[in-house]
Amino acid sequence: KVFDYMATGLIVLASPLDEVGKGIQDGKTLSIVPFGDARAVADRLRDILRCKDSLREMRERSRVEVTRYYNWRRVAEETAAAITSVLEEGR
Repeated sequence: KVFDYMATGLIVLASPLDEVGKGIQDGKTLSIVPFGDARAVADRLRDILRCKDSLREMRERSRVEVTRYYNWRRVAEETAAAITSVLEEGR
């Protein structure tokens, strides 16, 4: 879901992710706050809302990075390449 939200340009506040993938950068494409820390969420939200230019930049960067790394076309191409590689090994 996080990637879906980011792809639409929504600002995401998330707890630390077990797997931080490509394109995920705290403060650049989303904001990571400690799990269960309501004060940290409020503080981060306040910081984000104070600077409209940063907010706009984060939304755009988030959308671009997620669509670059997490899209079905890329997944299909990588899957096809992996299958082709396995099939060629068997020849």
